[in-house]
Amino acid sequence: MSQTITGGMAQLYVPDQTGNLILAGVFDTVSRGKGLSTEAIHTLGQYSAREIAITAYNEVTVNCSGFRVAEKSTTVVGNFPTLAALLNYQAVTIKVVNRQSGATLLVVTGAVPSTDNESYSAKATTKTSISYTGIAAFDEQTTDASGSVTDGEGTPSWP
Repeated sequence: MSQTITGGMAQLYVPDQTGNLILAGVFDTVSRGKGLSTEAIHTLGQYSAREIAITAYNEVTVNCSGFRVAEKSTTVVGNFPTLAALLNYQAVTIKVVNRQSGATLLVVTGAVPSTDNESYSAKATTKTSISYTGIAAFDEQTTDASGSVTDGEGTPSWP
């Protein structure tokens, strides 16, 4: 039997300033994008591509948005670095978990924040959003019960 996952079932965990994963309660929407680089292979005498070759796994984007809570800026909740901390900032891991079953839905490794936005509107809550760019994304098919990556792609292959 299948279970449909709704947005209210997803919990986002981001690292705090010490690197421990904590529940980020201010984000109510999380979206992930990943893709591949491809190249069409053409041969002489043929008008269409002979083959489409996959040449790379592109970086992953994660966009988190929600309402702004006083005393909890994205510097604290989303681990967005301050200017002073920028040179020593380390990439982080982001995790999305099914709150009912505890199963890991998404793990993004090697993530660094890329944008931090806020909007203030009359008669509305203040909205905040933070975007991350990561090396790779893993779902429940490529992680174990604890959310650890199981397909060997959790770390880059370069030094």
